[in-house]
Amino acid sequence: MLTVLLALVAGTMCAKVKIGNLNYNLDAAKKTATVVSNLQNNSNYVGLEAVEIPATVQNNGTTYTVTSLGEGAFEECKTLTSVKLPDCIKKIGESAFEGCTELESINFPEGLQSIGSYSFKKTALTFVSIPSSVTILEDNAFEDCRYIDLVEIHSDVIISKDYKSDDGIVAIFGPQVKEYILGDEITRIGNHVFYNCSGLQKITIGANVEEMGNYAFENCKNIDVIICNAKNAPLLTKRTFKNMGNKAYVYIYVPEGRERSYKRDQFWGEFDIYTQGTEPKGDKED
Repeated sequence: MLTVLLALVAGTMCAKVKIGNLNYNLDAAKKTATVVSNLQNNSNYVGLEAVEIPATVQNNGTTYTVTSLGEGAFEECKTLTSVKLPDCIKKIGESAFEGCTELESINFPEGLQSIGSYSFKKTALTFVSIPSSVTILEDNAFEDCRYIDLVEIHSDVIISKDYKSDDGIVAIFGPQVKEYILGDEITRIGNHVFYNCSGLQKITIGANVEEMGNYAFENCKNIDVIICNAKNAPLLTKRTFKNMGNKAYVYIYVPEGRERSYKRDQFWGEFDIYTQGTEPKGDKED
């Protein structure tokens, strides 16, 4: 009986193996694999430039599905420039690409669920697109990614929830982002989501947003273009756009034929409203 129990326990343990040019932890029970670091001689995958993570790996006749990147998997791999992830990746662990200062390109597949803290700290990314499947996006995930200026978000879970002040999107992507695009999956913009996004100049709001919470854009003083694709003016509060600067210098673009709906709204009516595709008359910068 003891022998059987030991065998069962051993069958659930993870074994670290090298397959191709990457290291994996293999879970024999779940038949899954996690990409892990290669810390030999105090270096991590030294010289690796472009990597394509396989969907499956083989070991001793068994097939394992690659579902995650472990904590610090490629940390400080300073030669890495691009990464291609398979559709089966569910999790990117804490600090997975921290310090990959040359990393410029990575895809986030539909089905990705979790992105850990500091996972892309100090990378060279300029554009990020978060799929609708992501439900966990930790603070500081893109800390000190100074070149990111465009972020596209399709996760309603991330945008709809209420944040505390100084704990919204700015804590994830940083204050330097100039433009956000919210997909049609988004139904609500929660409290404090874009609070203190001081670099934000332009935002596109998806067609299905129904309301925007308190302080959602507070202190976003550099916004000059808001494109709202919702046919019905989303519900605002008097605090949604608090302390965002002079509203007379903000262009609001809405779907054709919906201008009156927005202008009649108590709070949207404080802005000048234009039809998408048209050029405003005059120059607001004069």
